[in-house]
Amino acid sequence: MSLFGSRGVQSDQLANVPEETSISAAAPKQAPQYSHVESLDAREYVNATRFADIAGKAKGGIFSRNYKALINSLKRYNVLMQTAELSSSEKIEATDAIKQQAVSFLQRKLKESGNKADKYEQDVSGINNNKFIHQQWKNAKKKALKSQFASDNRRIESRIQGTLNLIDGLNQVGDDLAREVRTAKYQKLTGVDMSMSLFVPEYESEAEHDIASGNMSSIDRVTYQGGREFAFKKSCIYNDVSLIGANSGIPDDPAESNFAGRAVASSGLCQALGMDFVPTTNYAVHGDSGGTVQQFVHGTPAIKMGHVPDLLSRSAETALEVIFNPMHGIGVGTKPGPDGKSLDLQSVLAGRSDKEKKTIVKDLMDSGQLWLTKPGMVGWAEVDFANPVMQERLANAHIFDLLSGQVDRTLDDILFEKTDQGYVPRGVDNDISFGSDFKDFSKATLDRIHSPNIPKNLPALIDVKTANKVLAMTPQKLRECLKDGHLNPEELDAAVGRLKALQSHIRDIQSGKIANGRIVSRWDENTFRQMQSHRDNYVHRFLEAFASREMLGSPKFTELVVQDLEARNGQLFAQFLPLIDQSDLSRIFKNDSENGAILVNAIQQHRPDLYEEYIVDVL
Repeated sequence: MSLFGSRGVQSDQLANVPEETSISAAAPKQAPQYSHVESLDAREYVNATRFADIAGKAKGGIFSRNYKALINSLKRYNVLMQTAELSSSEKIEATDAIKQQAVSFLQRKLKESGNKADKYEQDVSGINNNKFIHQQWKNAKKKALKSQFASDNRRIESRIQGTLNLIDGLNQVGDDLAREVRTAKYQKLTGVDMSMSLFVPEYESEAEHDIASGNMSSIDRVTYQGGREFAFKKSCIYNDVSLIGANSGIPDDPAESNFAGRAVASSGLCQALGMDFVPTTNYAVHGDSGGTVQQFVHGTPAIKMGHVPDLLSRSAETALEVIFNPMHGIGVGTKPGPDGKSLDLQSVLAGRSDKEKKTIVKDLMDSGQLWLTKPGMVGWAEVDFANPVMQERLANAHIFDLLSGQVDRTLDDILFEKTDQGYVPRGVDNDISFGSDFKDFSKATLDRIHSPNIPKNLPALIDVKTANKVLAMTPQKLRECLKDGHLNPEELDAAVGRLKALQSHIRDIQSGKIANGRIVSRWDENTFRQMQSHRDNYVHRFLEAFASREMLGSPKFTELVVQDLEARNGQLFAQFLPLIDQSDLSRIFKNDSENGAILVNAIQQHRPDLYEEYIVDVL
C-alpha cells in the first residue's frame, strides 16, 4: 500500500510526520522546514550512494544500525531492479518493501528529533535551576549542550531530508511501475498502445451503465475528468457477425473482427473528409473491458420506437408465454388499478393450473385490462428534411457510408442532435464497416452483401465541396487517415477500390453520364423534390420509413400527425405523404372516419392543399 503521494504525506499512519519539524539548536521549537522533492524527477535519490550523500555517513555503534540496514537494503534493491527477469509486479513488490522500511526509519528519526529537543530543554532548565553551580560553569555547560544538540540536529536533519527524498523517488518509481502494469493490461484489452490515452479508468469521474444497445454490445455513458461525456462500447466477443457484415468480408473470429478498429477508422475517415457526421472515436478501457469511446451524442432517432398495443392479436396463449418468458419485440401492457399501480400478473397467476391461467388472461384481455404489445412508432423528431443544410448533411452522410463500406446503417444509427442551428445528424454504431469483400458498388457486389440499409443506386446529387474532397483524396491519403484502425491489407485495398469507384461516379456526374445527376453547389426545394422522389439517397430513406406500413399502423400515427399539423403546419407530414401507397392511404382514412374523422378534419383545417392533392381522391 502506498503511504505517500508523489508530492506529500497522505496517510493517517504518518500523522506524526509533519512537513515542518522543529529541531534547531538555537530555538528547539522553531526548526528549518523539511520539504519533499520539487523536481519532477526524484528517481535519482533511489540510489544508495546518492542517498548517503544527503543523509550523511553512518555513526558507529548500535545507534546507527537502523540507518545502516536501510542503506544495505537500498543497495540490494538497486541491484535487484537491474534484473531483467524480474516482472513489473515483482518490482512493485520490492519497491513497496523498501519504501515501508524507509517510512519506519523516518518515523524513528522524527521521534528521535523530538526527544532530543525535549532533553535539551530539560538539561538547560536543570542547569539554570542549579543554584550551587557558578554562573561561569553554567555558561560553559550550556555551551557544550548547545554544541552537542546542534551536532545531533544536523545529523538528524540530514537523515530526515535524505529519507524524504528517497521516499519521493520510490513513489515515482512505484508510479512508473504501476503505469507499466496498467499499460500492459490496457494494451492486452484493446490491442493498441494506451500509454498516452486519456480514455482509461483512472481518468473517469463517473459512469452510467447499459444506457442503450448497439449491434452486439451494450453502451455505457462515461464522464471523464473535465466533464466530457463519451459513449463506451465494449469490443464484441461473440462468434457471430451479422450476415451482411460477413457478406462484406468482416471475419467471424473475434480475434480478427476488429470492430473497435473499424469504428476508429470511421472517425479518422470522417475527419479527413472534413465532416462532423461521425463523433470523435477512440480506443478505450472501461472497467475490465476494452473497446471504444465515442463523443456522446445528445440526440434522438428520427423515428422513436417503443411498445404499442397490438390491436390485432388476442391470443391468450401468446400472452401467457410472454408473461413468464419474455419474447424479443413482444410484450404485454396492463391497465393501472385504482391505486395507479400496474397489475402484477405473475402474482395473480401464481399457483394456478394452466387452464385457470388461460381463463384469467382471456378475461383480462376481453375486459381491456390486458393486451399484447409490439414494437411501433411512439414519436418522431421534428426534423425538416427539406432544409438545405439537412439535405447537404444527409447527402454527405451517404457518401461517407459508401466510402467506409458501412453495410448496417439502420436509421436508428443516425441520431439527430438539436443545436442552435437546428437538428444535426450524427452517425453512431460505425463498426460494421471496411469489409474486405466490399470493393465496389456494382450490382453484383450489392446483391451479394444483401443489405437493406444500402440504397441500391449511387446518389445522383453530391455536394460540390464533398465531391472535390473525394476527388482530391489519393489512395495514400486514404490509407493514412485509416491507419489508427489497424485494418488488414485486404480491407485497405477494398477501401481504395471503393474510393476509385466513387471518384469514377463523380466524374460521370460531371460529364453528364448520370441521369438527373448534379454536383450541387446550392441545396434547395428542387434538390429536395428530386431526393424525395428517388431511392438513391438518405433523405428518401427516412421519408420512406415514415410512410411504411409499420409506422402507419401505429396507434400513435394519428396523434403525431395532428400534432405536426397544429404545431408546424404539417411540415413533416407533407414531406412523407407523397410516398404513402394509395391503398394504405385509403385504409388510414377509412379507419379515421370510423373513429370520428380526427385526422381528415385536422388536414382540412391546417393543410387544405394536401387534402385536395392527396386525400380527397381516396375518401
